[in-house]
Amino acid sequence: ITQNQKGIFHIASPEITTPYDFACEILRVARGITNPGEILTRGSIVEFQKTHPELAIRPLKGGEKSEKIARLGFKPTSWKEGIEKAFGN
Repeated sequence: ITQNQKGIFHIASPEITTPYDFACEILRVARGITNPGEILTRGSIVEFQKTHPELAIRPLKGGEKSEKIARLGFKPTSWKEGIEKAFGN
């Protein structure tokens, strides 16, 4: 605002991740599960989407470009840091 910028700015982690890795990290940090891979299998989102075609298809890797806002001096945290800040102790 102070720099009189206009447009759409994505404020997201500059790192790309998968839904699986994101979910595992949430289980680890928010629920204290030390080995989330034992209860959440890799590739389960693909199987879930096959068995639930009525739901929106989710990408296997997610992320948004955040260079535009970074040029203004804003440094987004990594997705892991964001999870830690939201759910960590």
